[in-house]
Amino acid sequence: MTHINVTSTLHIFSFSPISEHTCQVVGISAFAEDQPVSLVIPEVAPDGRKVTAIADRAFSGLTSLQRVDIPASIESIGARAFAFCANLMEVRVGRRNGCDASLSRIGDRAFMGCERLTVLALGELPSDLSCGKKVFAHCTRLRAAVLPEHMHTISEGMFDGCRALTYVKLPEELRTVENSAFSSCVSLSVLSLPERVSRIDDCAFAFCSALETLILPEGECLVSASAFLHCPASPDFMKAV
Repeated sequence: MTHINVTSTLHIFSFSPISEHTCQVVGISAFAEDQPVSLVIPEVAPDGRKVTAIADRAFSGLTSLQRVDIPASIESIGARAFAFCANLMEVRVGRRNGCDASLSRIGDRAFMGCERLTVLALGELPSDLSCGKKVFAHCTRLRAAVLPEHMHTISEGMFDGCRALTYVKLPEELRTVENSAFSSCVSLSVLSLPERVSRIDDCAFAFCSALETLILPEGECLVSASAFLHCPASPDFMKAV
């Protein structure tokens, strides 16, 4: 793998201003697209602005991309920012220079169709991460996902079609599982929902054909009649939303 050193190749990134002091990465300006690469998103642009966002479609379809390091300064990742990066295997969001990650928003379909992504580790994010629709949908090799403890909602279609997903660590503060969030996760066999979950929407776990062990919250929880459609562990005491 070719590792790109951001200190010597900052010029490969393109930026656009957000404010007087901040900017977003909008893509790359020069690149050997036929070589496997690892990108380190910079924290500061050449003009001195702090990099706080990755723009919509910034790296969409970049099939040479295998790894991306997202710095602590990034607060949002735009819609389809890494969609269909078919060889992307590793995404790191974490501490750098002693600073906690500040990522709080991931847009619609940001990582959709990243077929080689196998492990998703977002557990150390300190904020309530908000996600758009189908953020990790059809990441067909994704095996495990650890979500931030302060995350309140699993968004619509978030893991739809993640056929290899066998383990997911749900946030303790989770309240809502939206439509088709885990639909067609055919390798998911065991699921324990946190006690604070109060709503499970249409087809949230539909067609999870291996789901045999299911533990629902003991408190009041509104569950759509189709939430566990065609699941072996489909409960018979559901309340329709």
